[in-house]
Amino acid sequence: MAFVTDNNALYRLPSALDKNMVLDASQKEGQINDLILYKWNNGPNQKFAIRSLGDNKYAFFCSLNNGTIEVPEGSTKEGEKIYVSKPNKAIN
Repeated sequence: MAFVTDNNALYRLPSALDKNMVLDASQKEGQINDLILYKWNNGPNQKFAIRSLGDNKYAFFCSLNNGTIEVPEGSTKEGEKIYVSKPNKAIN
């Protein structure tokens, strides 16, 4: 059974270690749009839409700026910094 997206829903993505910590597109100067764990505060930078791209591929869009969660060049390196792209897919 495939995951079915609701294009009108926004999701918070909590940590498995602490449900009060969620993925957050940082708004701190010098770290804008770095994806971090931060205490849930119901901000738009902590809410994500999940949209199907077809072929069982999905994209996560930040409700703050409609940027997508990006992993640099599809890296699998432990500790790699991930971020929320700008809506035009440019690196922040």
